[in-house]
Amino acid sequence: MRVGRLGAKYAAWTCAVLALAGSCAPPPPAELTAGSKRDHYLAALDRRQASAEGLNAAAALWLRPASGKRLPGVLSDLEIERAERFRLTVSQPLGIALQIGGEGRHVVVLLPTRRAVFESDDVGDSIGLDRPADFLVRSVTALWRPDDAAWSDTGAGLLSWSDAGASLALEIDARGRPARVRVGTGRAGALRIAYFDWFESLGTEWPGRIEIEDSSSTARLTCRIERLRRLTESERWHLAITIPKGARHLEWEDLVRELTRRKGS
Repeated sequence: MRVGRLGAKYAAWTCAVLALAGSCAPPPPAELTAGSKRDHYLAALDRRQASAEGLNAAAALWLRPASGKRLPGVLSDLEIERAERFRLTVSQPLGIALQIGGEGRHVVVLLPTRRAVFESDDVGDSIGLDRPADFLVRSVTALWRPDDAAWSDTGAGLLSWSDAGASLALEIDARGRPARVRVGTGRAGALRIAYFDWFESLGTEWPGRIEIEDSSSTARLTCRIERLRRLTESERWHLAITIPKGARHLEWEDLVRELTRRKGS
């Protein structure tokens, strides 16, 4: 009888704890109305855009190429001075594997170990984007700003508009954050970008995982944000990529071959 009373006592305590836990658990987020979703989205976008100026994002990258071959992940640092000026440094065990710098239409790709560099103002024309540097920054930081016409149909599941030579279709989640965006251009296949695992840092929300894949879903780049911090003033003014003396200058086709060799090595 004593064991029975103890068992009943513990059962009662268990029920009480579970009931208390249930009462303390936060309720699921309320579904925003169309108007409040727009207000929430734009307010968060403004905060994120302000914080993205002078930002350093440490990230892990995984690439699944169209061949399906598994490639090892790499560590990278994305330094953003402003929306149209960045430097991406991809590390390898013994140093820097790759650096990409962009400002407006100008793009520089440096392969330090091969003393080779690609530099052009015309990459955007090749891929159908007027501002390739701006596109990379917006993709990683989810800085998609629909125009006023895109918001006119408040019952639509997607917001569609055109910007900088690309057609954009954006899906917003129940909490007013970017969930998925489709980017299409007349010269390259469409890209799908999805945002997951949002977290708070530097006074606003950021996507913790970004997945970018082609329209056929055969190639995918996954970016996991490990840490965000502010760039110092000195860092902001020293984002230019230093091209070593005597570096080979590559054409676009040469760069593609070099990167393909690198993936295979």
